[in-house]
Amino acid sequence: MKSLTTTVVLQALVVELIRRLWDRGLLSRTHRIAQMIHDNWFSSWVEYKTAKTMAGLDEQIEAIKAKWVDDDPWTRSETPEGETPLGGELRARHRAFDEEAP
Repeated sequence: MKSLTTTVVLQALVVELIRRLWDRGLLSRTHRIAQMIHDNWFSSWVEYKTAKTMAGLDEQIEAIKAKWVDDDPWTRSETPEGETPLGGELRARHRAFDEEAP
């Protein structure tokens, strides 16, 4: 997760608390002080939520990448022979071609 300052995290948590109190009807939406705090620290709340969401997304991406490496049906090989303009030949072969036909 992106490194957030303690101040940003605390501001985000206060905004989250205010929003939850509003949702449950335990705090009036017209409460002037709560509204001012919410409005001033809303950007910290967005930053915190974004960082948390992106951290979760990064974990999902790593899990997908690990699965692809384990389940990858392609065999890749490079056979550089002599001078070539693109740096040599690159071959890819699917494992279905290596299996015996029924």
